[in-house]
Amino acid sequence: MTIPIVVLGEKNHGKSTLIGRLLYETSSLSKDRISGAKSAAKKIGKRFEWAHLLDSFQYEREHEMTLDTTRALVKLGKNLYEFIDVPGHRELIKNMLTGASEARFAILVIDIKEGIKPQTLRHLEIAEFLGIEKIIVAVNKIDAAGYSEDRFKKAAGNFSGILAGHGFRKKISIIPISAFSGNNIIKRTTRLGWFKGSTLAAAILKDFKAPKKNIVAPWQSKTSTARPVCIFIDAPKSGLILESATGAAPVRIAAGFQKVRCLQQVALILDKPLLLGNKFVIKQKGKIIGICRI
Repeated sequence: MTIPIVVLGEKNHGKSTLIGRLLYETSSLSKDRISGAKSAAKKIGKRFEWAHLLDSFQYEREHEMTLDTTRALVKLGKNLYEFIDVPGHRELIKNMLTGASEARFAILVIDIKEGIKPQTLRHLEIAEFLGIEKIIVAVNKIDAAGYSEDRFKKAAGNFSGILAGHGFRKKISIIPISAFSGNNIIKRTTRLGWFKGSTLAAAILKDFKAPKKNIVAPWQSKTSTARPVCIFIDAPKSGLILESATGAAPVRIAAGFQKVRCLQQVALILDKPLLLGNKFVIKQKGKIIGICRI
């Protein structure tokens, strides 16, 4: 079973670099793929970065930003994880939403020097709404902070307080890493000898296990009406389909929509009764345009 992990965080805090480094450290990419990424970077006059292992578009390499969700399969121990790299900048929040909709676990990458930014908080709000169960905070670029234990402890205390305000107090691990050098991702060097916690890979294996969850509450029965809280990335129009883990049904009426990218309660009437579960999606022309929770 593949376990999805969404990688959250602000632009330039190192999400793609981290996943690229994981792919390299675990030998999850062929030598030809790595050579191809290095050649592509050289052609456009850029120094090769680990993030280039994920870049699918020429525009991304030229502008060093992730335009769409990118999924990378990494094997750790006996488990296969799917890391979902999503955009960190506000303009592409819709890609983040669709990329994270199926994940139950998240890695939040934070640059130790820049700290938590407004977009980081926005990602946390969405993660909470989507039902993310556990978060590992990867405090990145510890090398740029001189591998300072004091700097890390100060940052970790600050991040922990903010995360607690989003309901993640008992669901987080905070780990110092350098995605660029690979320090404390699979192995730890003496530069981080003061840190007594797990490496990132060990924490993933410990905390991110295949979830055993009930998709339908014991009291729930089939219904053709619902008033869920939803977030939309496009305005719902005609031809809507509600899709849950237990089935799908056309949506006859969807009322109460206000605007995209905000939580709102809507009224839905389906063409047939359906077990909705605790979370479902709204599709339009085959694409997810909204995610709802009961």
